[in-house]
Amino acid sequence: MDNADVYGYRLLVDFADLWTPEQFNDEIVFGLVYDRGISPWTWENGNMWAPLACKPEEEGGWDDYFAEINFFNKFTEGSRKDATFQTIIKPDAETTWHWTEGVQKHPYYKKMQQIEGYDPEKPWEYIDWWSSRTNIVIRYAEVLLIYGEAHAMASSPDQSAYDALNAVRIRAGLSEMTPGLSNEAFRDSVVMERAWEFAGAEINPARWYDLVRLERVEEAAQDRHESELPILNPPTKKDYFAPIAISEILINPNLE
Repeated sequence: MDNADVYGYRLLVDFADLWTPEQFNDEIVFGLVYDRGISPWTWENGNMWAPLACKPEEEGGWDDYFAEINFFNKFTEGSRKDATFQTIIKPDAETTWHWTEGVQKHPYYKKMQQIEGYDPEKPWEYIDWWSSRTNIVIRYAEVLLIYGEAHAMASSPDQSAYDALNAVRIRAGLSEMTPGLSNEAFRDSVVMERAWEFAGAEINPARWYDLVRLERVEEAAQDRHESELPILNPPTKKDYFAPIAISEILINPNLE
């Protein structure tokens, strides 16, 4: 943060610009860059996460993932929400459906749909199943939010912590955070901001890490809309960690 100007890191003015096809920008701190035009042709050169994985099947997508309804409904209104979600489905030039009328009856994440050749006015037109789109691992917005939370919990949410959080909020079209929050209240505000900012289609699962370290996975899993499919095996704290590798258990059965 102290050397952001030196290295050229910044928040883009418009959140939606993060997801344009020409997407390698000054907010990306670490990204996975693809070039499907590299010869010889190999599938590893292209990004299969974009664009079809998060497109509705009515538009030729794969329906691999979409947003939970309660998460979408609670998402703060504004330009960031508009840039994050696809709420209208257009199977062809004559048909327009609200997401509640689609096969899956869920809103979609549109962050990853924009690639070279994509026309948002004609989403039904086929675009290839892989692309040269960069997957963002860390961007400057995350650096600001990590700093804000860490500073607040290490000492107090001073002006520098508020400035870091508010920079992300203002870019999203929101008001500045209420001043005078306790350490824990400020932390919780940052955690929710991270949920909105990095929702759905970014390769760094910031939300999962936040829920695990704050031990809130069970609470989040219970916050489901009545029309969602039930969770057959609700998570517990024993699910927070990966199982011990069977190769290690064979060496030392006491690890079981």
